[in-house]
Amino acid sequence: MARNNKKRRKKKVSSPRVPVFRYFVVLLLVGFLLFVSGRKILGLIQNAHYFKVKEIVCASDTQFDYVKKFSYLRGKSIFKVNLAEVQKELQWAYPQAAQIRVARRFPSQIVIELETRMPFARFAMQGVNGTIDSKGYVISKSIDGQDSLPIIVGFSVSEKDIKVGSAISSQALKVAIKIVSEFNRIGALSSYQIQKIDVKNLSKINFYLTQKFNIILDQDNIVEKLHLLSAVLSRAKLDIEKICYIDIRFKEPVIKTND
Repeated sequence: MARNNKKRRKKKVSSPRVPVFRYFVVLLLVGFLLFVSGRKILGLIQNAHYFKVKEIVCASDTQFDYVKKFSYLRGKSIFKVNLAEVQKELQWAYPQAAQIRVARRFPSQIVIELETRMPFARFAMQGVNGTIDSKGYVISKSIDGQDSLPIIVGFSVSEKDIKVGSAISSQALKVAIKIVSEFNRIGALSSYQIQKIDVKNLSKINFYLTQKFNIILDQDNIVEKLHLLSAVLSRAKLDIEKICYIDIRFKEPVIKTND
C-alpha cells in the first residue's frame, strides 16, 4: 500500500527560471541602437542636398521687396528653418498685411503668403490723415493716390491709437464704414458715389455725393433708410441738379431744392 501511494504521488517538475533581466537588457540595447540609427538617418535626411532651400516664393498678388531679405535661407536645411521667426519678422515689416503665412513646400521651397488689406476709405482727424480697410484697420498714414475713396471726418481718437496694422476704435467710424458699405451694395445707387461723410453728430450724419448734394441720416436703421434714399433718387420727376439735400431720418424724406 505504501508503495502504491508513493507511485500515485506526482513528481513535482521545477519550471526553469525566466531570465527577465537578460531580456530587459537586450530590449534596452535594441532600443538604444534603433534610437541612434534613427538619429543618424534623420541627420542624413536633414542635411541632404535634396532638402536644402533653393527658393523663397512669395505666393501673393503683390511681390514684396522685403522677401529678398530672406535670401540667407537658401542652402539651409528646409527642416531647420524657423517658420515662426520668419513670420514674426514679416509681421513687423508689414503691419498693414491682413494675414501672413509661412510654410515649407518640400523638397526645397519656403512659401510666403501675404494677404493685403484693400483700401476702403480715407480719414482726416486732428491733423492726421490716413487710409483704412473695410474693417477700420489702418493701411497707411497717407491718402496720396486715394482720391477716389470717400473721406470720413468728424470722429475723434487719440493720435497715439492710430497705428498702421491696427483697427481704430471708434463707434462713429464704425457707423461711417457701415453707411459706405451698405450704400455700395445697393445696385440702384451704383451711379452715385459718396465723396465725404461727417459723423461728428450721429443723430445728424451728413454725407456728400459727387453730384454736389448731401444726404442726412442718423445711425439707426441705416439699411432701411438707404433703400428709401434709393427709391427717392429713382423718381422720374426728380431734378437731381436742383437738389440741395435729402433728409432721410424720418418716415417721409425731406427734399430741399435750390429754388
